[in-house]
Amino acid sequence: MLSDIIPLIQKVTERENLTVAETERAFTILTKEDLEGYYFFVFLAALHAKGETSDELLGYIRRTEKLAPPHSIKLGDDVIEIAGTGGDKLKTLNVSTAVAFILASLGIYVPKQSFFAVAGVTGSGDLLGAFGVDVMKISLSGIDKITELLQKTRVATFVVNFMADPKEIRGILTWAKKRQELNLNHLTIFHLAANVYNPFPMKSRIYGVFDYKYLRVLAELFQKLKFERGLVFHGEGGLDEVSNIGETQFIEFSQSGLKEYKLSPKDFGVPVAKQEEIQATSREKNIQDFLKIIYNKERGPKRDLVAINTSVALYTLGKIKLWKDGTELAKKQLESGRVAQVFENYISVAGDFSLLQKYLANL
Repeated sequence: MLSDIIPLIQKVTERENLTVAETERAFTILTKEDLEGYYFFVFLAALHAKGETSDELLGYIRRTEKLAPPHSIKLGDDVIEIAGTGGDKLKTLNVSTAVAFILASLGIYVPKQSFFAVAGVTGSGDLLGAFGVDVMKISLSGIDKITELLQKTRVATFVVNFMADPKEIRGILTWAKKRQELNLNHLTIFHLAANVYNPFPMKSRIYGVFDYKYLRVLAELFQKLKFERGLVFHGEGGLDEVSNIGETQFIEFSQSGLKEYKLSPKDFGVPVAKQEEIQATSREKNIQDFLKIIYNKERGPKRDLVAINTSVALYTLGKIKLWKDGTELAKKQLESGRVAQVFENYISVAGDFSLLQKYLANL
């Protein structure tokens, strides 16, 4: 019953942490039964004000796993999810979306969560939507259709929560709609953990975080989810990406422990950029900047930003040992035209190629 959420809300407002089981129970009730959204708003705000623990994030993930169970497909070791928290303070172009197509050009599978802008200028869903890709429709099509897209293009874009039976997520749908209507786009557990769980099997993970204070919490979460290796990071300037305007703080995790360190743009072989050189200004500018990178027409700080984030994924997968090597490999893939070919194949399968052609005509 919806009233069963009240003691859990009271516990959180008293700044007491919930157990994994309690958090899973809370989200089970809210996602299915809160048809007005009020309990959802109060619970999420209280939880974020207290500060989410790794156990609370794990409880949220356990509920999500039941909505969209893990897939049994075997993709091998060359598979990685690269979506992070979103919510970065600086607002950049869609870095992880560009990274996805570079990785795919190297034969790596990228089942990527792609949502619409909440705190940023354009989310991955907004960007791809400009080329006729409907990430909501893809999500609702089911795991088999998403798998087919992944096998055809090595990239699949979807939202895990919307892969579920609509009857089981009526609360999420109500809350999401009212949040948009009321413009209550504050940060919540969904920013922190909505992109953590992925139904496709993988051993490695990277995750950009909008605030340094959550790095350890999320690293511990990935350990509890039994990932073999990965990185969580927060970049200077409030980036949920590796930064090329200053240092990036990393926590490298494995089942044997955590290792914390900082890296500078120099470590990746790129010059330090200015904030205004990588900052997003509008939806249309973001689309143009994305295409310029994919089609090797941008060779400045924005391409550097994409390349160094590609390097982190390649390092996590064991493809490189030196950060600079990953940066150079990303740039070579862009210069070769292979990334553009992969992107065009993806749009041909998942979107409307004529819309892409219109953008390219004005690039």
